[in-house]
Amino acid sequence: MITQAMVLVAATVASPAAAQPFSQSMAQCAGLYEALSALISTPDRKAKLDAAAAIFTETAWTEAEAEGQSDPAAWVDGHRRAMRDDWTAKGRGAVFSQDFLDWTGYCNRFATSRGIELNLD
Repeated sequence: MITQAMVLVAATVASPAAAQPFSQSMAQCAGLYEALSALISTPDRKAKLDAAAAIFTETAWTEAEAEGQSDPAAWVDGHRRAMRDDWTAKGRGAVFSQDFLDWTGYCNRFATSRGIELNLD
């Protein structure tokens, strides 16, 4: 028998950042790009990832303020650091995981949908 709680859990897991404030998703994407940048040795690619992380961070601060977060910078920085630390702890092999593919795809689609130009090409 499928319960209402099971349906809620399944819906929550359906996407990397389901039903959370935009600022949190932006901060998490910034953290993901920071973690990925730390793995890259190519200066040009590293610079693009660092710039994408900075763009997401700045946009997240503005969004957090609009959402009414009492301390937008702390809110964003906490989520950004947590995501960065989580991906850093997973190590280099994590870039081959489905979770990584899901998150990077989500962040790219999210940026596009919000008009955020990342210039990762």
